[in-house]
Amino acid sequence: MGQIHWMLSFIPDGILLWIYYIMLFGGLGLYIASKLVNLIPLMGQYKLPAELVGVGVLCCACWFLGGNGVEMAWRERVAELEAKIKDAEENSRKVNTVIETKVVERVRIVEKKVDVVRTVIQKDKELINAECKVPEIAVIDYNKAVADPLEETKK
Repeated sequence: MGQIHWMLSFIPDGILLWIYYIMLFGGLGLYIASKLVNLIPLMGQYKLPAELVGVGVLCCACWFLGGNGVEMAWRERVAELEAKIKDAEENSRKVNTVIETKVVERVRIVEKKVDVVRTVIQKDKELINAECKVPEIAVIDYNKAVADPLEETKK
């Protein structure tokens, strides 16, 4: 049954709707005519075939109209979700640029802190190497080096 709707999807929707309504009213007209055919002489023999064809066309038209309604509902849902996806992609781009700038800023802060600690260690190199034991200044310099540089920016 899905193939029928797939093949019919190549025909414009407005034309299909006209065809479905023509089938609906044609089937209804044929069914009503089959009930009135007894009034016309020599036409009574066509009562049963007209009634069967009318009911068959009426049922097909109802089925096609229902399928068309479902198809339109799904197309509307797809369009709605595509719009949501487009909005989400735009918001994602905005958030990504914000995150990117924050990461660049944090990297800059870390590099600056590393440079400062490196120069302090170079300055205190003679005191650190003067004795065989670890002096207090080396421990302080090391603690500064391993401290979170972003923690200082939060204060």
